[in-house]
Amino acid sequence: MASQTQNKTQTHHLSRRTFLKWGGTAASALTLAPLIAACAPAPVAAPGAPAETAPAAETAGPRTGGELVIGSIQEPDSLNPWLTGLTVGLEVEALIYESLTRVAPEGNHVPTLAAEIPTLENGGVSEDLLTYTYRLRDDVTWHDGTPFTAADVVFT
Repeated sequence: MASQTQNKTQTHHLSRRTFLKWGGTAASALTLAPLIAACAPAPVAAPGAPAETAPAAETAGPRTGGELVIGSIQEPDSLNPWLTGLTVGLEVEALIYESLTRVAPEGNHVPTLAAEIPTLENGGVSEDLLTYTYRLRDDVTWHDGTPFTAADVVFT
């Protein structure tokens, strides 16, 4: 009887290539099914008495102040950017720490704590392209009013 079971499993051998092909097909189908369903046209309401249209509300522009609550599925393991091992930790740190530069939505670097982006033209990059010198903004202070210095950058 054991030999019959062994023979059945041997006759239905599935190669790695076939397994990956069918697995990829199944994964694609599971991924595309919700997308295709979302592309379906919205159901049309049955004709009836026309509803009164409310007057259009004025669109409000951006406002300052207030409170922003952002949900996360995980808690940061550390607020120290050098000690965190989680993406959520880096996301939270990006909201509470400033860096010398940041990447703008267009993809270029813009200064934040630095006065300018180092280039060859402004002398911030050495001729051999091995040394970058960042000039710091003069108007940056810590919460207690202490000036922000190069020693702070070295420390952090």
